[in-house]
Amino acid sequence: MVNLWPNRLIGDTFLSAEKRYTRTSMTKYTQKSQLLPSGLLCPVRILEVVDHPVTNVEKK
Repeated sequence: MVNLWPNRLIGDTFLSAEKRYTRTSMTKYTQKSQLLPSGLLCPVRILEVVDHPVTNVEKK
């Protein structure tokens, strides 16, 4: 999954200092900050790829 750096900083404000993933002196984002849209933002299709052996290949 993809996320944005500000969302990580906001999420870390809910953790104790020992459990945070980030270390920064920037205090722009707090627990009251709105999360930014991120991740898969449009319809997604999952396609299965089947591996077929190649047969009857002509050698030159």
